[in-house]
Amino acid sequence: MSINQEAGVMERPSKIPFGPTLERLVNTIEAAGMMVFAKIDHSAGAREINAKMPPTVVLIYGHPRGGTPIILAEPRAALDLPLRVLVREDTEGQTQVSFHPIGPILRQAGVPGELSAALDPAKNFWRRHFCDRGNRNRRPLSLARDSKCRAQLRRSLLRGVSRCSQV
Repeated sequence: MSINQEAGVMERPSKIPFGPTLERLVNTIEAAGMMVFAKIDHSAGAREINAKMPPTVVLIYGHPRGGTPIILAEPRAALDLPLRVLVREDTEGQTQVSFHPIGPILRQAGVPGELSAALDPAKNFWRRHFCDRGNRNRRPLSLARDSKCRAQLRRSLLRGVSRCSQV
């Protein structure tokens, strides 16, 4: 078992290079009605100390509509909110997209099930928005450019329901 599996990290390869993957994720987050609160460029930090690191960026994203009711119900949930996604280039030059599934983390913190389930669509938004099929553990992601899919995703996230059938 890999360290990522042990830590509950979900990771998917991207079909496109690092830069376009990062750009599309930001665009997807914003198109879904959420906000990118911060972009942490770890590779830029490494350059500041004369260290080499492949492109590695963490996006912190979400929307007060999703996080506020959860934090009101269980203030310690703020330790895991807003949501985060890691985009990195591995040693072989493949872009990887990683995240912690938020539902189990929130449930463990004592957040009621209906509230913790409300963020599952947001945390898994690219799986829905990228509309991967088949073996979800191995299939690379590609961004669905279909406006109907984006509109459906936005409605789903705002309602706390995950659906996307477009490819």
